[in-house]
Amino acid sequence: MADELITTSSFRPVRVAGDDSRHESVEQILYIFFRRKRLIFGLFLAFTLAAAFAVWSKPPVRSASAKVLLKSDRVSLQISQLSPASARVPYSMEALESEMELMKSRNVLLPVAERILTEESKGATPDKTAIEALTTKLGKNLETNTIRQASVIELEYFSTTAEEAERILAMIVDQYLEEHAVAYSGSTQLLTFYEKEKERAAKALEEAENRFQSWQTSENVVAIDAQIQNLLEERSTLEREIASNQAGMQVTIGTNELLGRLQGSLVTAEVELADLRARYTDQDRRVQEAIAKVALFQGQIEGARRSVQSSLSARQSSLTAKSAQISAALDGLRRQKLEGERLTRTVDVAREAFLLYGKKLEEARISHQLGREQLSNVALVEQPHAPRDQR
Repeated sequence: MADELITTSSFRPVRVAGDDSRHESVEQILYIFFRRKRLIFGLFLAFTLAAAFAVWSKPPVRSASAKVLLKSDRVSLQISQLSPASARVPYSMEALESEMELMKSRNVLLPVAERILTEESKGATPDKTAIEALTTKLGKNLETNTIRQASVIELEYFSTTAEEAERILAMIVDQYLEEHAVAYSGSTQLLTFYEKEKERAAKALEEAENRFQSWQTSENVVAIDAQIQNLLEERSTLEREIASNQAGMQVTIGTNELLGRLQGSLVTAEVELADLRARYTDQDRRVQEAIAKVALFQGQIEGARRSVQSSLSARQSSLTAKSAQISAALDGLRRQKLEGERLTRTVDVAREAFLLYGKKLEEARISHQLGREQLSNVALVEQPHAPRDQR
C-alpha cells in the first residue's frame, strides 16, 4: 500500500507514515490537554483562587519618605571654638553610605522601638524580646537610597497605613539626627561628663569653703594682713625706742637733775676739805667732818647713778621684751597667713573648676541644641510624608 498505517501506543493517535514528524509533539500536547482538561483546569482554578485569597488577605502596604541633606559648607560643631576651617568639598559615596548605615543602625532603631512599644503599652516597660523583634522589623521596613549627583539621602519606610509609616519615619529621622550629633560631636557624652564634673567641682568647692570658714573661726582670724602690718609698725617703733634709749643712757645720767645737785654739793665739799687741809691736819675734827661730808656726797651720787642706770636698764629690758613678744606674734600670724593662703588657694582652684565646668556644660548644651536644630552639617530638607494617593 502507498500509505501504510503505522500503529502507535494507546496514548498516540493513528498516523500515516508519510506525515511530517514535526507535528508529532503538537499533536501529543493537544491530545494530552484534551484528555486531561478537567485536571488541568482544576489545578489552574485552585492556584488562581489561592493567589487571589493571598492578595486579598494581605494588608495593603503604605510608605512614607523623607530626605536628608549633608551640607558641605559646614563641619560638625565642636566645643570652645575648636572647629577646623570648613571646605566646600562634596561628600564621597563612602561618606553617604556611612550615613545610611547610621540611619539603619541599632543605636537609631532600638530607641525608636522602645518608644513605640512604650506608647502602645501606655507607659509600661516593654519586654526586651518585643523590643528586639520590633527593632529587626524596623530595619527591614526601612530603605535608604542616595540621589544621584547630590549629597542627599532618601529614606522610605513601609507600613500598613500611611499615617503609621509617616509617624514611625518621623521618629527614626529624629533619632538619627540625635545619633548623628552624638557620633560627630559627642555632645550627649559631653553633657553627661560636664554635668558630673560640675557636680563634683561644686561639692569640692563647698568642702573647701567649709574648711576655710572653720579655720577662720578656730584661729579667730579676720584681717590677718592688717594685723601683721600693725605689729610690724609697732615693732619698728619699739626698735627705734630701744636704739634711742641705748644711745641716750649716758646722756641721761649726765643730765639728771638730782645727780647735778649732788655733783655741785660734792664739788663744794671737796673745796672746803682742801681749804681745811691747808690750815689743819687730817686729825682735826673739822677736817674729819669735811672728809665725811665728801664721802657722803660721793655715796649719794653713786646711789643716784645706780638708780638712774637701773631705771634705764629696766625700760630697755621692757622694750626688748615687748619687741620679742611682737616678733613671736608676727611669727604666729605669718604661719596663720600661710595656712590661710593655702586654704584660700584650695577655695580659688575649686571655684575656678566649678566655673569652668559650668561654662563647658553650657557650651555642650549649645552644641547639642545646634545639632538638634540642624545647624550642623546635616539638615532635614524633606519632612517625613506619605503620598496623597495612599491616604
